[in-house]
Amino acid sequence: MFKKAIVLIVTLFAFCFCGSALDLSAESAVLYETTTGKVLYEKNMNKPMGMASTTKIMTALVVLENVNPEDIVTIKESCTKIEGSSIYLKAGERISVYDLLHGLMLESGNDAAAALADYVGRGDTGRFVALMNRKAKILGLKNTHFTNPSGLPDEGHYSTAFDMARLAACAMESSGFREIVSKRTYSAGGRFMKNHNRFLTLYKGAEGVKTGFTRAAGRCLVSSVMSNGVRLIAVTLSAPNDWRDHINLYDYGYNNYSRRVFLKASEKVASLPVAGCEKPVRIDVLASCEILAVLSKEELEKARLEIHLPRFLYAPVEKGEIVGVARLYIDDNEIESINLLSEGSAGYFEKPGLFDILRGIIRRTKK
Repeated sequence: MFKKAIVLIVTLFAFCFCGSALDLSAESAVLYETTTGKVLYEKNMNKPMGMASTTKIMTALVVLENVNPEDIVTIKESCTKIEGSSIYLKAGERISVYDLLHGLMLESGNDAAAALADYVGRGDTGRFVALMNRKAKILGLKNTHFTNPSGLPDEGHYSTAFDMARLAACAMESSGFREIVSKRTYSAGGRFMKNHNRFLTLYKGAEGVKTGFTRAAGRCLVSSVMSNGVRLIAVTLSAPNDWRDHINLYDYGYNNYSRRVFLKASEKVASLPVAGCEKPVRIDVLASCEILAVLSKEELEKARLEIHLPRFLYAPVEKGEIVGVARLYIDDNEIESINLLSEGSAGYFEKPGLFDILRGIIRRTKK
């Protein structure tokens, strides 16, 4: 596509610590970097399993996407009779969606889940569950299926560590969701709620998201940590020592991987001459968007950024026109590529014909 392309190869080096394989108690686990979607560590991450109350991450996300948190919900008697953890809702009680979301995510109230599902589903919990599964499909969660909003055991209710990490990454993009799951306590309407997620106090930079436990699923935990501009999500399913597992996962991730920006959005990468203009013209070439990656020391040592551009451009050139491409490689594997764009424009110069020359002479003579 580009004639006599110039290839600029940049090999980048960075330092980070190396770690050893992890000894986790979890039957299934994953450590996931949210910006690039890279898996930094995994153990049976695609194995479908019960996920208990970590289900409520999807419940909260669907609620936030479909109703106003300030809406007031009148609690039905049926919602007060849900088994398992509870915030002890009373039939006829009027409570905001916002307060119910805190009861859902901090105290893991199954009654709060039932009330929210009934409200969003307009009296039909099945309709709400369909919204959960629809959202799972949109997010590409291929090994996930929901049958209820709380996480109570059911043969058709399952997910994987990898799917739950992707779900949590999506949920953590919502400022409203992050605000709720990062709170340690919350008081409203005479209720004092305490977050069951002790990981908020166990690891620097911890910011959520949800615990879960049933006898069938075991201890489940989805957590999020933001450190040095990198958000990691850890998920463990059926993990007897989940707190320790998550500490080990984050230590491994932050000690062995680092974030590197190879090109910034709109960064100038070259200045090219333009052929076919009346006067000499050069146009700057800019990156269309950012190229970044989270890589291990070994990967960074093998990383190279290739800038592919022609030796010059042919007029006319439009501002924002694609004139080249930048590609990031690890060894021979392409990790990412972006377009390179012209910052300015340049018109084509047409040489005057004989008639134009004669007309110019006549005009100058008249003056």
